[in-house]
Amino acid sequence: MKLNGYDIPSPITPVDKKTIVLEVRDRVSSGKAVTDIKAVKIQHTIKYQGLTAASFTIFNTPYQSRAEVAYVDDEGDTYTVQVVSLSYSTHRLNTALKQNVTVVLEEV
Repeated sequence: MKLNGYDIPSPITPVDKKTIVLEVRDRVSSGKAVTDIKAVKIQHTIKYQGLTAASFTIFNTPYQSRAEVAYVDDEGDTYTVQVVSLSYSTHRLNTALKQNVTVVLEEV
């Protein structure tokens, strides 16, 4: 798996892929409800027990800048994504690692 050209570690669990449908619901003059689908995106959730500072920076840099980056998943598919969420535990048993890291990548 790669993010922005960098190899990223394998997660502790399989990557969770969720389809998100962006839609607008409205009513027409007859009162009937209509739904317009604007986009269908894939959201990837990756969970790690711990990441080194170097591995964490691979995710943190695009998260801070909100940049669009290339992501190659474990199946070899390539997506253009944004890192929309990056959370980790503040209680650390090992000070050399960021622990219980959850990364959410959303297709652009």
